[in-house]
Amino acid sequence: MHRLPILFVLSCGAVTAQGVQVSVAADSAVGVVAQVGAQAAHDAVAPGTAIGRYPQNLDLSARIQTPEYASSVTLSYPQPAGSSVAILHRSYARGAATTHAGTSSAAAPTGAGQGACSFLVTVTGAPGTTGDLVLSWHGSADAGCRMNGALDVGADGTVEWTGGVGYLGHRARVSLGSSPLVARVTIDGEARGTGNSADFVDVFVDCFVRFEVDQTSSCNFSIYGQSCGPVLTGAAQTINGRHVLTMSLAGGFPNAQVLAIAGDQQLALPLGLQCFLHSNLEYAQVLSTNGAGAAQDVHSIPSTATGTLYFQMLPIDVQGGQVVLRATNGVQLDCVR
Repeated sequence: MHRLPILFVLSCGAVTAQGVQVSVAADSAVGVVAQVGAQAAHDAVAPGTAIGRYPQNLDLSARIQTPEYASSVTLSYPQPAGSSVAILHRSYARGAATTHAGTSSAAAPTGAGQGACSFLVTVTGAPGTTGDLVLSWHGSADAGCRMNGALDVGADGTVEWTGGVGYLGHRARVSLGSSPLVARVTIDGEARGTGNSADFVDVFVDCFVRFEVDQTSSCNFSIYGQSCGPVLTGAAQTINGRHVLTMSLAGGFPNAQVLAIAGDQQLALPLGLQCFLHSNLEYAQVLSTNGAGAAQDVHSIPSTATGTLYFQMLPIDVQGGQVVLRATNGVQLDCVR
């Protein structure tokens, strides 16, 4: 089986979520707090606040700088392509163990304390659109600090993913309906002083949520052009995320050789004896036929591949000291989404 030789003709790039929009809003109140001794700072937006691109992006900041230091920042915005959103948080602390900064779900500064806050991610698109809701998470927390997160697809109280420190992620298979798809993303981060004014500690998370449309293509074969005896057919099946393409020759010379070719141009060049060359040569492989003059050439390509290829086989034999050439019909492969 050949895995790569014909891929130069096909496109295997990622599929953009055309017609799908991903937006983000505050689910709980989303806030940040910082505290050094009796001094406290707070910044927040109310539940349901829509978050857009600049200047409607979320940009929260709370900071106290005395001999000790505490600050917390949360940013959020849709990505330019409209198919993903970003949720970013940073907290820093230096000083006593009571010096701290982090996330908060308090809408008002009075009595505001550190705690988890949540965002509501909404995906809209044509009903029946299938794909993956993907969360990418990079969290970090120094000793004595905390960074945790959770994802609730459907915002129905069932948490599909939790995580904390590290490069983490989750992928959920979803189908868009007549109502938008919603998901709740929760972050809970706190940086707390170590008691040593020389220690500067921090926590952070870079969280991205995106929608990837179903990328699987459909591959079909069609026969074109004249044969001068041997026949070529094609078949495709999808196995473990790859399209397996089987080109089958019948009517070749028994126990002989055959040249299997593929290209990106359909031809009809006369070779004599009513034989024609039906494809340009971008790929070639010499195969052996069995006693019935049959042979197969099998390719494996990613299930995301799209494009058009043209296949042909040219059976070859030596008869009476002369090289004899025959040519099959052409077979066109079309992989589309």
